[in-house]
Amino acid sequence: MVVKVRFFSYLREAVGSNVVSISCPSYPCQFREIIQHLVQKHPNLQPYLRPETDVFRQELHVLVNGQSVSEGSGDVLTHPIRDGDEIVILPPIGGGSK
Repeated sequence: MVVKVRFFSYLREAVGSNVVSISCPSYPCQFREIIQHLVQKHPNLQPYLRPETDVFRQELHVLVNGQSVSEGSGDVLTHPIRDGDEIVILPPIGGGSK
């Protein structure tokens, strides 16, 4: 099973690319497994995704196939991920004019 993960801003800089492919041996897998594989392949992501705990940073926004999984009920880490899914991890966006 292979999924694509897209990154923006400082997450893209930590990975060195705006998109990576991740293989997960189980099907379907949970988002938690994708994060574990990402951190193994790209250790610079560790402080941005889950610093020393199994808790995904709440300020990050996660989309799977264009649908938000960061909001609503349930834990984003247990969200099922299927073969061919596209995951987007967005850092918080700030700024603008007053």
